[in-house]
Amino acid sequence: MPRYPTSRLAIVSAVVASALILLAAHRSGTSSSDVIEAYHRHVAPQIPWFSDAETCIDIPTHRDSGFAASLCRRRRACDVAHVEIWRTDEEACAAAEARRPTAEEDQVALEETWRGPDLIHVLVDGDQTWAVEDEVEYFGGCRYRYRLEGGRDDQGKPLNGELSLKIVLMFENYDYWRPEPAVVWRSMQPIVPSSADASLPLANWTSYAPPTPLLCSSTARPRAPALYPSSSRAQLPPCSRTRPVRGNYLPPEESDAEWSWQGYQWTPEGCSMTDIMPDPYAPPEEAERWTRRKRMILFWGDSHLRFAFRHFNAVIQQDIEHLHEPITGKTESETSIVRNVTSRYFWNTHATFPGCGATVWDTIVISAGHHNLLHLARVTNPQDAYGHVYVLDEWTRQILDLFESLQKCFDDNNIPKPRLIFMSPPARDPTTAGPVNIDLGDVDGRSNARLARYTYSAFDALSASPALADAGADVRLVDQFALTLPFMWHAPDGLHFHHTDAMSAITHELLWKIGLVEGLGEEWEKRYDESG
Repeated sequence: MPRYPTSRLAIVSAVVASALILLAAHRSGTSSSDVIEAYHRHVAPQIPWFSDAETCIDIPTHRDSGFAASLCRRRRACDVAHVEIWRTDEEACAAAEARRPTAEEDQVALEETWRGPDLIHVLVDGDQTWAVEDEVEYFGGCRYRYRLEGGRDDQGKPLNGELSLKIVLMFENYDYWRPEPAVVWRSMQPIVPSSADASLPLANWTSYAPPTPLLCSSTARPRAPALYPSSSRAQLPPCSRTRPVRGNYLPPEESDAEWSWQGYQWTPEGCSMTDIMPDPYAPPEEAERWTRRKRMILFWGDSHLRFAFRHFNAVIQQDIEHLHEPITGKTESETSIVRNVTSRYFWNTHATFPGCGATVWDTIVISAGHHNLLHLARVTNPQDAYGHVYVLDEWTRQILDLFESLQKCFDDNNIPKPRLIFMSPPARDPTTAGPVNIDLGDVDGRSNARLARYTYSAFDALSASPALADAGADVRLVDQFALTLPFMWHAPDGLHFHHTDAMSAITHELLWKIGLVEGLGEEWEKRYDESG
């Protein structure tokens, strides 16, 4: 690939070539269009400020990483860049590639989508933050390519600003396709920056700032739109009520800074979520429009849903104390009543069916995944195993059966269609993932490679279900994995996101999907009016 900067000799050669082409054209009477075509074919590729050829710069890597890296982009499409990362030990790479899955072993990742023997995490921070991990192009030879593309503003223009990189090897020689991996992996090795201290958490590393802008340079730092009033972006089309909403983490306005933990605020891209949440400081009578309709909401899921339940209720109660300092205690059930909105949380680890008694709720929010990937054989009593590691097909079937069974309960009892919301498993700090104790048969399969596959497999199954489609089911999806991936290093306990900017993003989208102001429609309104 062409490298930057170009040598003086190459520039001089390009100028001489330009002169020769023009002279030859003049003598032969060649048309101007032919001259321009010849110029772009033979001359422009040699001059980086005219060329649209991809240019790359080397990125200094950590001396112990065993990897090299480069940053590549095109001048005319500078809102997109790529990071290429590859192993420097060809012999070790060949040995690692020889262990790729066979058709018989492949229960989590299909053979044709194998992404190489290494799991690498690329984090962008600065005037935006996002992370890339599972979306990788694998060339073979332990060479990986990650696409970096920032967000866009309300006019569709790139939001770039000053951006930096952190790159870490999550797992080396990772048999992620096996239900219960039988090896211990080298993990959490810094690749970029070259000065990173591996004994410190990634959140404490100094980011690498490339000598040329990571993406197009910007004269103004991007800012997230003001949280309040939420109607300030009403000119945009509404965000999807059913599909996961994509958005950007940007520095907040000064008025919203108190609601940020890591200096970012999530905002949806290209769409608006009007009327999602009241201003915590608004007069109570102004905030009552969020709770004036009768609603019965069941939260059925793991501990991640417990935090979402608490944050949801702190928002609609304008509970400033607990918005600033979330409750962290562990409970098996909690109930909240805020005027006409009743919600209840039940701890359910494996997304099991709650029974048709759930038809008393008009909205059911389900979160699962982490416990389905955890098999913990007790050291003192090996017979007391905590479930088993679900393979992909089994997990997908579990979620699909749950949603189809719930919908059938409502249909069989002639109850209006419920709002069914699935919140995918969030990302996981790899320092707390990996095998617990292989010798004792303890396996923790909660790597992000698996969490991502489990998330999108469940989404695809729910979206394609003939039974749910025939029933006209109102299924809504929240992608906790994508929302939490940039902040997994900041999770206070390595698992939950209550003191991170991801928690606010999760609550924003959850409020939009629940739709307190939107309402449930005439059938539910009539049912509630008749029941008093």
